[in-house]
Amino acid sequence: MNPSSLRLLALTGLVGLTACSPQVPEISYLQVGPTPVYAHDNVNIQLAVEHPELEVLESLTVELYINEVRQDPPLEFPHVPVGEPLNLRIPKSRLKKDRLLIVKAQASDGTNVSRIETSEPVYVFNTPPDDGDIKLLPLEPRAQMDPLVCTSLYGFADPDEKDNLTWQVDWYLNNSLWVDATSKTTYRGDTIDAKYLRAGQVWQCGVTLSDGQEYTISTSAKVTVLPNPYIIPPDNGDLYPDTGTPDVPTDTGIPSDSGDTAVTDTSDTGSDSGIIGGPTDTSVVPTDTAGPSDTSSLPELPEGDTFAPEPTSTDVPEDTGIAP
Repeated sequence: MNPSSLRLLALTGLVGLTACSPQVPEISYLQVGPTPVYAHDNVNIQLAVEHPELEVLESLTVELYINEVRQDPPLEFPHVPVGEPLNLRIPKSRLKKDRLLIVKAQASDGTNVSRIETSEPVYVFNTPPDDGDIKLLPLEPRAQMDPLVCTSLYGFADPDEKDNLTWQVDWYLNNSLWVDATSKTTYRGDTIDAKYLRAGQVWQCGVTLSDGQEYTISTSAKVTVLPNPYIIPPDNGDLYPDTGTPDVPTDTGIPSDSGDTAVTDTSDTGSDSGIIGGPTDTSVVPTDTAGPSDTSSLPELPEGDTFAPEPTSTDVPEDTGIAP
């Protein structure tokens, strides 16, 4: 057989083999992401199928493996368009920390199936605790009246459901770490008693949460302690805030320390003057202050009584009412 005949025979056989080769589908793209993956993330499976002749494949099978164990049932998708990207989502309930995820996919045109395509392994990482949105309450505390409470509006939580959370509350007074006593309202150390609060102080709290692997630190806004309206400042005799000097009767009925002679209350013009042994008529008060100016040594009288100097008149009733 001449070389030309051999060449013709070879070409004929090659064409025959090509004509008899099956046209099979193919998984052209498979990826799991985005990465890194954490618990309760939105994790997608992205893939695409190809076929040399068809525009729609009969079915697509997708299997999820967690720690090398297939999760039943596998997902079956009919009538899959060729060349168009597909997006599938892994249920969040399957995303637990320390799990290893693998996805396998296979396509079918009704006659032939593609080879099984396997994704790169994806590891589910530990998720740090939620910060809890820390607040310091009340927003306008009053000195020695309102305790400060460092709290979370939503509570302390961790997306990894089986993690045991620990926390530490730190307090800052005027930007310095507070090292004195704390108490508990909801969590250990979350309260500063009102007795420590003084007007003008600036307080802030911070919470460190740990799940045993990672930490989350959250701080509150600062609050400034307001004056207590019921506390008398040590350098001021008036109540704070200043609402004016309280009304004080001009006649207290008690001798003053200034040396002035006390004046008898004449509002009652009856026969009883309220003075033991004094004259019955006190409508006229002597102005002679020749007596001792210091009355601080005089004995205190019962409440409601007043002290008046002896009358200057020599006309004294026979019965003075004073024991000899």
